[in-house]
Amino acid sequence: MRERYTVKQSIGFTGTLGGKIQNTADKLSWTFSDVVRECVEIGLPRLVERERKRTQRRTK
Repeated sequence: MRERYTVKQSIGFTGTLGGKIQNTADKLSWTFSDVVRECVEIGLPRLVERERKRTQRRTK
């Protein structure tokens, strides 16, 4: 069973980025939201780790 998402946020994209997301969704037969969610789930931990390391380097 698919996970039900209850938190909704409004977000804006440039036309170019929105088009890329929609094209990817169309190619994968996914929804726009599914593509964004997948990108966040993969990219967010990387972003957090990168910023944590950057902050550590600055404070040494």
